[in-house]
Amino acid sequence: MHPLNFAHVSPDLPLLSNLTIEDNIALITRYHSNVSRGKILPVVEKLMEDAGIIHLKGERLAGVNKNDVFIAKLLRACMIDDAVIVIERPFEMLSGQKSFNIIQETLDSIKNMYNSCIVLDYEWHRNFYGKAV
Repeated sequence: MHPLNFAHVSPDLPLLSNLTIEDNIALITRYHSNVSRGKILPVVEKLMEDAGIIHLKGERLAGVNKNDVFIAKLLRACMIDDAVIVIERPFEMLSGQKSFNIIQETLDSIKNMYNSCIVLDYEWHRNFYGKAV
């Protein structure tokens, strides 16, 4: 049986403030696979472009809004090979969002980077998901 590679996106798993957004996204691959920064950054930059956050290249957390931090966390999670992404309490990480749209759009833009996605959230956020539930 093939093991599941769970990749968590959670308010409890922050990005590292001393790294750029692209270095935060690349961190998983660099750590687990010992891939050099030079080899992984083109992959990360393409992923950032697909997800619509390429404008954050070179930025650190101090200059990035909550929605973009969420997208960066999602991209970091999909760097795990054959990822089953587990998004925990997404609306705690998204600023003022009351719709699943930003999450769905980002997942659609990177659909070739993960196997499946599970969202865990509070019952009282059910109406934010519309048809997704």
